[in-house]
Amino acid sequence: MSTTPCTLCNKDEAIKKTWTKSLWCKACWFLKKQKYDKDWKTKNPEAKKLGDKRWRENNKEYKKMKDRAYHLENREERLASMKRYQKNNVLRCRVLKWEHMGKTHTESDRTVTLQTVCEKLKEQDYKCTYCLVSLDIGFQIDHKLPFARGGIHTLNNIHFVCQSCNYRKHTRTHEEFLEYRTKTLQ
Repeated sequence: MSTTPCTLCNKDEAIKKTWTKSLWCKACWFLKKQKYDKDWKTKNPEAKKLGDKRWRENNKEYKKMKDRAYHLENREERLASMKRYQKNNVLRCRVLKWEHMGKTHTESDRTVTLQTVCEKLKEQDYKCTYCLVSLDIGFQIDHKLPFARGGIHTLNNIHFVCQSCNYRKHTRTHEEFLEYRTKTLQ
């Protein structure tokens, strides 16, 4: 290594000879490499994805260790971020929970999506099916034929109700609960 001035910044530092035969200091060489890498990644996104995938497959244990370390170091920040997301995306988080519930608890035709839930809420005019109270403050998904009675998690089997109606309905079917409500209201 010599102390010739860098051809980019003219600093008198240790020079790194590159394949271009230019004389750059370590800082300039690093900046050039960063710019080249960034440009290459934007021009070749598929090759980048493939390379990243290959790296992850070859370094599973290392990646797992680094991810675990990151999650442990940033636990509070991650939890705060997750809470912010859930607060700003209440409906999306509920739908994801319902989709998961439909996949794990019973058969589902996967028609319960964020879009279909929004459409169904509009159809119901954002009111509880049973007591017609506004669902602006909160609502729960209810299955007309409950899971406990063999119901499935499909768009045709759900509607939205307030918390009190859902708790009172328990495992009754839609028709049974309507009969129960008329008896208790008399």
